[in-house]
Amino acid sequence: MTNLREIDRSTVQTILSSTTLTASTYLGVPLSTLNTKIRGDVLQNFARHVDSILLKETVTNAVKDGASTHEYDYLRGNTRVEVKSGQLCWNKASKQWFVKFRDIKPQLYDELCLVLYTPEALYIFKHNSTGLTTNGKLTSVKGMYLNYTAPSRLKDWKQALDYITNQIGPVFYKWNFEEMCK
Repeated sequence: MTNLREIDRSTVQTILSSTTLTASTYLGVPLSTLNTKIRGDVLQNFARHVDSILLKETVTNAVKDGASTHEYDYLRGNTRVEVKSGQLCWNKASKQWFVKFRDIKPQLYDELCLVLYTPEALYIFKHNSTGLTTNGKLTSVKGMYLNYTAPSRLKDWKQALDYITNQIGPVFYKWNFEEMCK
């Protein structure tokens, strides 16, 4: 058995505390400990709730023969709404902040609702589906995606966020996390 006294304690602490810039930026932020699937479900429910309150229309869950996957997420009146969420992330290779919304199938919805998860707030956009990018041969199965990237000169996530939200379009609703602390 190796003598544990030979292992440098400070090196081990450094290794165990190393993380990505994205993870350290979201440290302590609501929803940051949830996995991507659960956070996506929470953000979808949030968007549905905001939609029903602000647009004052009846919202019903999508049901498709009891299947776990639906063509869209909910109905608002007669409008089929699809919700996609994305997180502001740091790309270590290109040294840029970005957000990507995946698995978008425009033929299956009437309205695309994007929820952007950031360290300070949730942003909801009603998107017109312009700028969709194909996935090559996988497009028919996986759908398309939207990718927004800040210039590499914008290292500060807040500046990058301003740039990216301007790329996406007008904000429909913004919920600041500080509202949860009041």
